[in-house]
Amino acid sequence: MECSSGELRAVGRDMSRHGSGYFLLHQGFLVEGHPPGTTNQFGASLPVDLLGGAYWSLLLVSPQSEAMGTMATFRKQLLIVTCVTRLLVGVMSIVLSWIVITRQQEKRSDLLTSEDFVRTPVCKPDAGWFLGKSSL
Repeated sequence: MECSSGELRAVGRDMSRHGSGYFLLHQGFLVEGHPPGTTNQFGASLPVDLLGGAYWSLLLVSPQSEAMGTMATFRKQLLIVTCVTRLLVGVMSIVLSWIVITRQQEKRSDLLTSEDFVRTPVCKPDAGWFLGKSSL
């Protein structure tokens, strides 16, 4: 690989000053199979401190298509996981709501059955004794 850019020289100057950062190279390293200047490249530099006050500067450069392809794949996977999760939560909420509604209806129907009512004598001071309905 050969260096072909003023941008890369600027990154080199920054690295020589113990700098770090992310950058985009429009005309960076020459890539086999591509004409010069046709491949954008993403890069990152990071200084690594060594004993005795010395340091190394690490430089990582990747073609834009590879970096963007990885990000696009991650985005697709994230969207799929999000959609599946939302779908499952929606189905679970519908099922749980149906269960709650069914139980409430069963309780209401159980309360209205005639088995729960027993004829008991009721005494009213003015009317005397008679048989009436009351729930126990």
